[in-house]
Amino acid sequence: MNWIEALKAWNAKHGGKYTIPRKGTKEHAEVVHLMHKMGEMHHSRASPKEHHSRASPKAHAKPETFIQEVVSHMKKGAMTKTALRHHETPLEYAKEVLAHPEKHTLTMRRRAQFLINIQKKRS
Repeated sequence: MNWIEALKAWNAKHGGKYTIPRKGTKEHAEVVHLMHKMGEMHHSRASPKEHHSRASPKAHAKPETFIQEVVSHMKKGAMTKTALRHHETPLEYAKEVLAHPEKHTLTMRRRAQFLINIQKKRS
C-alpha cells in the first residue's frame, strides 16, 4: 500500500476529515504503520536479492571505463574556456580554484578537482 492509500484509510478511521499528519508525530507513525501493515497483506515483499536499486546500471561502471563514463556527461571545454579568460592553463586555474574555493562555484570546484584527479592518473 502506498502513502496516499494509507493516509486515506487513516483519515477514514479518524472522522473522515482529510488531514496530513506532520512527520515525527504519533499520527504520522500510525499512517506509516498502516502503510506497512496493509502492504504486507496485499503482496509479499521481494527478497533483498530481488530488490532493485535506484542507481543506474552505469553507476557501477568498471574502473577502466569510469573516466569515459564521467567525461561523456561533462560540458566540453568549460574549464579550458574559463582558464583562458584568466590567462592561465587549465591545470594552473584548477589549482587556483582549489586554493581559494570560497571564490568559486561548486561546479567549478568539481571541475577543478576532476582535472587534478585525472592529471594524477596520467603521471
